[in-house]
Amino acid sequence: MILSSSIAIFSTLPSAKAETVIPKLPVSEFTLKFEAHPYDVPPTYAIDRYTGKNAITNTGCHVENKSIVVTIKGITVNTQAFTDYLNGTDFWLSYNVRVKGHFEEGWTELSNLAHSLQTIFDYIITIPVEYPLEAQVDFQVQTVVEYNTWVFVSDNPFHQ
Repeated sequence: MILSSSIAIFSTLPSAKAETVIPKLPVSEFTLKFEAHPYDVPPTYAIDRYTGKNAITNTGCHVENKSIVVTIKGITVNTQAFTDYLNGTDFWLSYNVRVKGHFEEGWTELSNLAHSLQTIFDYIITIPVEYPLEAQVDFQVQTVVEYNTWVFVSDNPFHQ
C-alpha cells in the first residue's frame, strides 16, 4: 500500500484591516503508520437441543484487522497574537483529517478534532483499512483556528 500525505493550514479568521497582521499558525507535523493485527476467531460449540450432541454454532473466521494510524504532533501557538487579533475572543485549534483514493476526485472527511490552546498534545487517529493490497491512498491534515462570534439579527423593519 502506498500512502501519500499533504498538509493544509487555513484559518477561519475575519477579514483583516490594512494595518492588521494576521497571525500565522506553525506548520503541523503528522505521520502515517500502517499496522496489521490479524487474529483468528475460534469456532463456538453448543449442545443441540434436539439431538443432545455437540454442534458448531459459529464456524469461526480469520480477521485481518489492518489500520492506518495518523499521529498529529501538538503545536505551540502564540496565543497573545490571536487574542489581540480577535479582540479577546476565545478561540481554539481543530484538525481536519481527510482521505481519498489516489485516482479519486473527492475527499472523505475522517475527523474534526478540536482542542483549546491551553493543553497542547499529540492526537492519534486509527483508521480501519479495507483497501486493496496495491492501493494508493492520499491523506490531508488541516489545522484551523476557530472561534465563536455573535451577530444580532432583527426582523423589525424599523430597527437599524
